[in-house]
Amino acid sequence: KAKNKINSYKLPVIPRDYYVELAEATEAIKEMVKELNKQPISIKTLNVRVDTARDLVLKLYNTASVLVKTAYMAEMSVVYGNRFRATNHNIDLSLTKSESLFYKGNFKSSLEFAINAINEIEPDFYSTLKSTMENKELLQQVMSKAQAWLDGNYNEETKAEIRRMMDAADKTELIESFYKDLEFGTGGLRGIMGSGSNRMNIY
Repeated sequence: KAKNKINSYKLPVIPRDYYVELAEATEAIKEMVKELNKQPISIKTLNVRVDTARDLVLKLYNTASVLVKTAYMAEMSVVYGNRFRATNHNIDLSLTKSESLFYKGNFKSSLEFAINAINEIEPDFYSTLKSTMENKELLQQVMSKAQAWLDGNYNEETKAEIRRMMDAADKTELIESFYKDLEFGTGGLRGIMGSGSNRMNIY
């Protein structure tokens, strides 16, 4: 999943830290497998190997996620800031520096330069960018969940309804239908009838 996350965005450079963590996680998995193949198996040692491998793999995935998100935000900030370059020399210089850092793989610094530059004109830019990213991530999660229903053992009527929501330009109905699982209240399971994990249905 970490590799898929990295490959989901065309990074100009993948920082060395990612490869270091990848090597650590890979080695930890090898040690776990080696322990599994021992006879007799030491449960205590195996548990340590499993915990270590799990923690390092999770760390790698989180690093990949943050890396891609930061790179995306940096690129979007530069693209947005381009509209101010012709009329503001300071912004032009800062965005040029941001681009240089981006292509060297210094995505965090690239993002900081771009945001600081745009803040001269639009002080709330970073808040708007964060909100946009959060909405984008929520939509990705919802689309993935909806696709799982399309691929699952659900009737054609349900799938047709899900396809309609996924194809709609306004994704509000889709998000409301899948952003969480419907919960039991004091009076039992209550909710709006419809297709989705947050709707009342036969599933």
